Amino acid sequence: MPIHPDSYEPYDGPRGTERPWWTVARQTLGSMLSWTRTKLTLLAVWVFPALALIGVIVEYSLRSSGTELPVPEGQFVGAFATYQAYAVALVYLASGCGIVSHDIRYRTLPFVLSKPITRWDYLGGKLLGLSLLGALTAVVPTLLVGALRLGMLASIDLAGPIVGATLAALGVAIAAVVVTAALVGAISSLSGRTGLVVLGVIGAFVAPWILSSILQLATEAKAAGNLVSLHGAFSLVIDQWIYGDASGVPAWSPFVALGVLCGGSIAVMHWRLKQAGDIH
Repeated sequence: MPIHPDSYEPYDGPRGTERPWWTVARQTLGSMLSWTRTKLTLLAVWVFPALALIGVIVEYSLRSSGTELPVPEGQFVGAFATYQAYAVALVYLASGCGIVSHDIRYRTLPFVLSKPITRWDYLGGKLLGLSLLGALTAVVPTLLVGALRLGMLASIDLAGPIVGATLAALGVAIAAVVVTAALVGAISSLSGRTGLVVLGVIGAFVAPWILSSILQLATEAKAAGNLVSLHGAFSLVIDQWIYGDASGVPAWSPFVALGVLCGGSIAVMHWRLKQAGDIH
């Protein structure tokens, strides 16, 4: 295939390295972090965690002064985990839709895959790079808020509830980072036009949510209807594991739904990479 200077991006990726997937991940993350829109989006989604950190300090001051306050672990952590899941989707929408589509658009994907790198190295590196961006969005704030609450409030016998709630929120954040990254990566691999990928990602978020709402209105299985959408599955996880509410579906069902979505997305992405040519 001829390479035209106006549509070719020079590749400076792995050449004979023992960990090509890490090189791909590092370059993917570095590229996204260099964009102004990524920095602005990260700054915007970090506003709520920053306010939460200030709230922890205020809470500690009030409790230390003898003010009687409830222990709102479920309410606080549930709201925080829900926000983090949406924050991950927003950051990926702003910066992650081109992780594969850019290589398709500039016709560098066949060239990349002609190097000593397997499809799984490329796929894993791209998803890892995107997941690291998601970790900056959701996992790091969750750890910071949880650690600050634990450090300040453990002395007033709140260590147990805080640790349990923080671990639950951390699990939701990691699941949101990984599953959403796989979904965005799969859609990004379907087209070389990033604008179409953005529309596809929005559709993948919105269309199942609308279908879930219709199912809940049309049937009595309201909780089961949540399983068909990413938003609904995470809502079930948060309801069951953070709020402690019985949802009417088995506790493992939203994890199965998220696992199927993640595995299917990775399979689609791998299939699309295979279309670029067989690798050794």
